[in-house]
Amino acid sequence: MVDDADAQRTKRNNKQTEKPVEGRQFSSKAGEIVHEALELVNEEQHSAALAVMAKALALPDLNPYEKATIYQMQGGSYYAIDQYPAAIQAFENAIATGGLLPKESSSLRVSIAQLLIGDGQYVRGAQMMEDWNRNGGQLKPAHIEMLWQAWSHAERYNRALPWAERWFNTANPKERKHFDLLNFMYNHLQMPAK
Repeated sequence: MVDDADAQRTKRNNKQTEKPVEGRQFSSKAGEIVHEALELVNEEQHSAALAVMAKALALPDLNPYEKATIYQMQGGSYYAIDQYPAAIQAFENAIATGGLLPKESSSLRVSIAQLLIGDGQYVRGAQMMEDWNRNGGQLKPAHIEMLWQAWSHAERYNRALPWAERWFNTANPKERKHFDLLNFMYNHLQMPAK
């Protein structure tokens, strides 16, 4: 029996939403090297771990999952040694491999946005976080706070205001800092009536 067109479309869309699980394992050679890197990471020897990860990435015939996992590990190690630009690049490389499930890519995107903001790339980070939210990412209170702060640091107060108001509205209990922030925003944007 053949599925009707709607059933075929549904199956195809489900396959596109959740990438196939095949290939989501390590070859023995790559697995050994990654295990060595993991041991170094667990011992907080991130520079040594990064050298081992570079060796793993140089292996021929790595599948996308292997590459994505190694890049994520790289990003974590770069982050641990405060090399934010390298961490951002490694996480972006992990997404670009195509070896991650949509939920994993989404999680990395918000991490990249936070790193960008932490690295002083306020506009790029805030835009990325807003895009992530528009594409289904769920903002936590810390994300909302980070958004108004990023736009404020970029001196884009008109972009910061909606996030500051949302931060204020969800605060419970409201503290002086919440009122002070809105007063600052309204004064800065010449909205004295507010």
